[in-house]
Amino acid sequence: MEYIWVIVVLALVLSPIIGLKSSPRQKKLETLRRCASAAGLHVKIARRPDARDDERDLDSVSYLLPWGGNTPEGLRPWVLTHNNRRGMEAQWPNWRWFEGPAQPGIGSTLEQLLPGLPDGVTGLVVSRQGLAIHWLEQGEEADVAALVDALKTLRQALQK
Repeated sequence: MEYIWVIVVLALVLSPIIGLKSSPRQKKLETLRRCASAAGLHVKIARRPDARDDERDLDSVSYLLPWGGNTPEGLRPWVLTHNNRRGMEAQWPNWRWFEGPAQPGIGSTLEQLLPGLPDGVTGLVVSRQGLAIHWLEQGEEADVAALVDALKTLRQALQK
């Protein structure tokens, strides 16, 4: 009978410890976010890019590239959302302006960038803090590299 109690007590003690072990999905997200941080991006849980002021849920992940001390003069913040029904229709299929459109002259850069973005991108945000891509994190490290390249290309175009 004592052995049964020992087994029950051990099970009660060990079960929370076993529950703390990371799942494969959590490990993958950690790898993606570490890769993004190493490339200079700030990863944070955020509101959806098309969230209204009264929508406070943090149900999106933002990969932000800061301006690096060189915020463009006269910058007008804008938001471009993907696969969404909110906002004004943009000239690219399945993309809509939620805030915007962007300043003139950036359309050709966006036309080149948007088709190459990884699956799961839900929005592109330009703000005073920098440029951000909202992503569902459904890819691999190569997709993070594609996000970094897209953000750097867009930052360069906006800083001209």
